This record gives sequence, C-alpha cells and structure tokens, in this order.
Amino acid sequence: MYGLRATLPLIFNTPTPNEEFNARGIASKYNVRIGDVPQAQLLLSPRVGFSWSKAYGDSRLMVDGGAGIFTGQVPFVWVVNNYSNTGVEQKGLRLVGRSEGGEIVESAAQFTSTPSPTTMSNTTQMLNAMNSKFRYPQNFKANISAEIATRDGWNVGVEVLYTKTLHNAVFRNIAIEPTGEEVYAVGANGAVPKFEKSIKDYSAVYYLDNTSKGYSYSVAGNVSKSFDFGLSLAASYIFSRAYSVCDVPSTSSSSNWNRTYGLDLNNLPLSVSSYDIPHKVSFVATYAKRYAPLFDVSASLVYQLTSGQRYSLCFGETVDFNGDGVFGSTLMYIPTEADLAQMRFADGGSAQKWNEYIEQNRYLRKNRGSFAERNAMQAPVEHSIDLHLAHGFYFGTASSRKIELSIDIMNLGNMICRHWGMRYNVGGGRMQPVTVAALEDGEPVYRFTSGQLTPDDLLSRWHMQLGVRVVF
Repeated sequence: MYGLRATLPLIFNTPTPNEEFNARGIASKYNVRIGDVPQAQLLLSPRVGFSWSKAYGDSRLMVDGGAGIFTGQVPFVWVVNNYSNTGVEQKGLRLVGRSEGGEIVESAAQFTSTPSPTTMSNTTQMLNAMNSKFRYPQNFKANISAEIATRDGWNVGVEVLYTKTLHNAVFRNIAIEPTGEEVYAVGANGAVPKFEKSIKDYSAVYYLDNTSKGYSYSVAGNVSKSFDFGLSLAASYIFSRAYSVCDVPSTSSSSNWNRTYGLDLNNLPLSVSSYDIPHKVSFVATYAKRYAPLFDVSASLVYQLTSGQRYSLCFGETVDFNGDGVFGSTLMYIPTEADLAQMRFADGGSAQKWNEYIEQNRYLRKNRGSFAERNAMQAPVEHSIDLHLAHGFYFGTASSRKIELSIDIMNLGNMICRHWGMRYNVGGGRMQPVTVAALEDGEPVYRFTSGQLTPDDLLSRWHMQLGVRVVF
C-alpha cells in the first residue's frame, strides 16, 4: 500500500514592511526583514505500508507496518504575529503622570486619537519577524505492529513507533545578544551567560525559524479477550520518550520564546520534551447484557496509571540578573553543600531549606554542582479510575432502538477517599523554588521560597455526569 498527500498553504497578502527597521544594521546582520512571510510551498507527504497475516490452525498472526511523512494542521496563527507586530500598523504608548511623595503632581499627556512619541512614555514596541523560507511542521513516522488472535478469543499485540522531526518551529529574540561576560551562581561555579539589548527602541524582536532536531519513540503491548457471557477485558502498557528543542506551548512568539527554559534562550539544546510521558498503564473491564426482551445493562471500569507532568526548575527573579529581558526563565543551578556555604542569601534560613529540598529529590542529589536540565523534573505518578453504568429500554422485543439512561463517575477513587486520584498541574511547566532577590558586587543574592508540589484543586476532584440518549 502506498499513497501521497499534498498540502499547499497559501497566504494572499503580506504585512506592511517596516522600512525603518529593515534599513538598520541589525536587520542585515541577521538577514531579517519585517514584512516577510513564508513563500508558497507544496508539502508532500508520501506514505507506504504493508499488511501480512497467516493462519496457524485456529489462530492467526497479523503483522502491519508503514512509514511516511506527515503534515499536521498548518499553524497560520504563528504567521499572524507578523501582521500585528510590525511596528507600523499599531503602536503601544503608555503615559504615566509625574508623582512626588506618592501623589501625582503632574498629569500625563492628554489622550488623542493620533498619539505621538513623548518623553513621558515608558513603553516600547515588540516586533515579529520570520524566515521567508520557513517550512511548516512535518514529521517522519515509522511503525510496525504484530498481533496474534488465538482460537479461544485472546488477542495479544505489540507495536513500535518512531517519529523524527523534519521541520519544527524555534523562536529567538534577536534584540538580545551575549556580551561575552558571565554571571556566576557562586564563585567560579555555575556560569550563566550575560546578555544585553542590542536595540533600545524596541522591547523585543522575535524571529521564527526552523529546527530539525527532535524525535520520539514508543513501545506498546496490549492483551484483550471477550467472553461469551458479556464480559470484555483489555490491558495495555506504553513506554515512550520524547525529545525536542521547542515544544511551542503558545500561539504567540513571545510566550514560545520565554517559556522554553534554558541558560541561553536563543541557543537551546535538545532536551526532554514537556510532552514526554514515559509510562502509561491502562486496564478496561466492560460488561454488557440484554437480560430481558425490553431491557439491557452495561457497565465499564477504566483504570489508568500515567507518569506525572514534566516541568523545569528555574530561578525566580526580582532582578534581571543575566540581562536577557525575561524574569524567571533561567534554569536553576543545583548547588553543592560547599557552594551553599559561599552563596549570598537574603535571609538566614534559605540555605538550609534549599539543601533539604535538594536532598529529598533523587535527580537533584545526583546533579549537584550543575544546572537542572529543561523538563528534567516530573510530578508524581497519577492514578485514575472512571466508572460508566447504563440501562437501556427497548422500543420493542425485536427492535434495536432504545432509550438509554447512564451515569458516569470520573476519578472514582477521589469519591471513595479524598486523598486518592490526585493530579498535578505545574503552571507554565515551570517551578521557581529559589528567587534571585538582588545583585551585590555582581553576584546573585538568593532567597528560598517554596518547591512544594500541590495537587490541582479542580482536576483532583471527582465528577459525575448523568446522561440520556436515544439509540436508533
């Protein structure tokens, strides 16, 4: 079997060029133009597959596989940023009155429909640009599976899937450049590159480009059986890993840049993806029976165990200690006990609390003296049990049409015990247990805040749903 899918994304107009910016040295240095959008490109997705089966008495072995290039939904929302943030169509202006002793003594400039720059403004505009040769996301996928169906109704299968990134998005802020200097977490340890803005009258210049780095793989096994008296059982286990440079967590370039955490946000290494879920176990039990001419009953119980959410450990920042213009996106340094003795702290208890926090986590203990890797942390394993009960009332003894009443209980464990079924949601995929409170003599001053994970109040609750449906 083979096939070919073709996708042709078209953009029928272009943003207004920002000729003032395009004439600057920064534009030629990075070969960037405000007003460029992707050129028309035909995205070809060839695919090939095979299927083979053979009978062994009353049992049958089936093997399937395939490989191909896959193109997802074209993310035009990324391109929209380049229309709205050209510095030409719209501009932001914030006017702040002059105050003395906490009281306003001079009002801000009067609002008009045609605002002009003023020395009273403290707002600068962001710009969005992109590579005119930008390629929309595509992946190469290959899989192979084998399943055996036995004569007594058992089905046992295994599948291997591999995915390689061909084209994905990566974001940079070209208004931020390294100075060649470094800021140290302590002494000469834990060097963080120092940055500065290379262009003063724009807050940021976000540039959308491509990366081919990234891959994932998974190995899955499943077993199932249906019994004559109405019971069906199924169980599965999936082991998977996923690695990426940018997980594109947002629709805006600014969020995609500052929420992909690292030491140098313009030069990110390949690391564990925020979508990495190493382990998933599922078990499903279903029973269905038409126990009378006009009535039937069905019930199903679904249990799932999944690895917890991936998240990063970053420094909180009340001062932009490395100059990258972002507060809280720099990965946290994991100090040794010797480092802690040399570090500067804003209070007397932070060093001890930070050390205790490190010692209670295996990953942190193992990696003392280095920076935490992006998405290296993981929330606790999550367990969930869902229950479905239904009763059907048929329109006639020979009819398949019926009215069905149902009740669904999601997260049944939490209904039984308030401590069961806990789920965790780390906002922004980042936790900031330590804050850089100040800089003294070029060295950070730290304050330990809290590194405790707390269950999500909504997701950890049980829910019930009542339903009525007509089945024809």
